[in-house]
Amino acid sequence: MNSTVKVFMIKWLTMILYAAATNAKCNSSSAIGYMLTGHVYRDFSAPEPLQCYSACKEEEPQCRSFNFHADKRICELNNHSKESRPSNFVPRDVTVYFHSCYRDGLGQTKALAANSCAEILEYEDSVGDGWYWIRTDPARNESAEIYCNMTNGGNMSSSFDLIFPTTRNTTNYAIIDTTIGTLSAFTVSLWLKTTEKILAPFSYAVPSQMNAILLIIDETGFLRFLVNNNQLDGQVRSLDDNAWHHVAATWESVTGHAQVFIDGVLTLNKASISLNTNIAAGGKIVLGQDQDTMGGGFDILQSFAGELTHVYLWDTVLSADVIAQMSRVCKEFPYPGHVVGWKDFDGSLHGEVLRRNLSRCKLEQA
Repeated sequence: MNSTVKVFMIKWLTMILYAAATNAKCNSSSAIGYMLTGHVYRDFSAPEPLQCYSACKEEEPQCRSFNFHADKRICELNNHSKESRPSNFVPRDVTVYFHSCYRDGLGQTKALAANSCAEILEYEDSVGDGWYWIRTDPARNESAEIYCNMTNGGNMSSSFDLIFPTTRNTTNYAIIDTTIGTLSAFTVSLWLKTTEKILAPFSYAVPSQMNAILLIIDETGFLRFLVNNNQLDGQVRSLDDNAWHHVAATWESVTGHAQVFIDGVLTLNKASISLNTNIAAGGKIVLGQDQDTMGGGFDILQSFAGELTHVYLWDTVLSADVIAQMSRVCKEFPYPGHVVGWKDFDGSLHGEVLRRNLSRCKLEQA
């Protein structure tokens, strides 16, 4: 690179950095004599790199960096940067490279909705686990705030809801054969949304006991939590307000201590429920129906209508603090160590139960 070209390139770079520092609120990176290869999504003629900077800024966050080739007066806009693709950052004498400094990252606003959580990670716009705008129907340009679990690489395979028709029917349910062993303690956790009063969201039956684990609410708001056909019951707050609610129940054999939490608050609490017994292995879990025979014997009046999501079972009693924390954010993988997970119910649907990709479960802002 001759000295005259180098002087001009330094001058151009200084102007760009000044513009970036004036207009943006984050650090920029740049280099003289380097370029990013293999990620150009648009190029055009430009007399100087300030035109590249302006164009890249207008097309954020798609534009992440640009190359300006001084010998050709060509600007190349890149959809990646040297930070995300370091192996593609190579020397070229008469080129100015600049990493765009953008205000809003992918998924941070509705206008910048991403195609997936993984795409946000790919473009290095993740700010950790949390809520991001994701396109739910690109053809209709629809998007929603979706919880992204970035610690698992943005995997969205467990981000879905089950929608049960408003017309009750015994054919509508989800069922799985479990592989869990005998339980001497457990915690069951789920999220529901409904306008109905009578609910049977969760039941576990084994050949010797139909009510091994059962959660059911009647028309008066009276909740019954059955363990081996012995029950803890009582009045609970209304759950038929068409808002998302977290329900968790725990039990342990040694004390027979049973608890029910509604939206993180301990609501029902009693000892000596099925004391010194165990929950047998080899049963079936049904969502949306009460099993009077294993895997069947459903009552249409108890059929669930509404939405369910993030159903989990642990073989231990989770603490009240953990349950309260889970109730604050509706998400998959709320706590490690589960023996039955939400993804286990994928593909187990019967009747007119629908699987909606990308869970819409989100607490209403107070």
